[in-house]
Amino acid sequence: MIESFRNIFAIPDLRKRLTFTFLMLAVYRVGCFIPSPGVNSKALLEFIKAKKLDQAEQPLLAMLDAEGNVVDTLALKLEHIGGTSIRGMCAKPILDIAAGRPCDTPLEAYVAAFEQAGYECRGERGVPGRQYFRRGQPRMYHVHLVEEDDHLWFEYLAFRDYLRAHPNAARQFADVKRVLAARFSHDREAYMNAKSSHVEEILRLARGSDLTGA
Repeated sequence: MIESFRNIFAIPDLRKRLTFTFLMLAVYRVGCFIPSPGVNSKALLEFIKAKKLDQAEQPLLAMLDAEGNVVDTLALKLEHIGGTSIRGMCAKPILDIAAGRPCDTPLEAYVAAFEQAGYECRGERGVPGRQYFRRGQPRMYHVHLVEEDDHLWFEYLAFRDYLRAHPNAARQFADVKRVLAARFSHDREAYMNAKSSHVEEILRLARGSDLTGA
């Protein structure tokens, strides 16, 4: 067996490939022990055990919450949305969360709780009915707070679920995002405007597939 390994390493190309593989394995093993900054590891473990986002409201809030106990008394539904929620989608390394609150609850209490947890409230940002929060330098989390029976809530989930269920459509949308990102690399508003028609088309298809729940 030792002689076989010697023969393998005697081939230059194969030796390079094996050396690269061993180095990557070493990097992976070392990386497993490096904690991710800003993440509550205990809460993340609880979240993974919960398996489903809609059944893991408190663990996910604890993961996003700087203190772990600021917003845990508020009624809230949480769903992972955006590019990072769709397999194979090109996206920035930012976690987008749709937060649905009951319509009969005071908005101010939620805004105050998220701000106390370290999130910056940016208001509606051009989307009536939504309160947009962000956190992290560089940014790591976006939270979109809406009423749980509002059309925005259903659209967030319908858009995500349609692309999850239709990989070809997801790949086509990813290609569109890449083209537009290259074309409008220094103009985010133009990028968003150019992308909006494609988003609306996906929502139209999602409504036809009865994924909105409305």
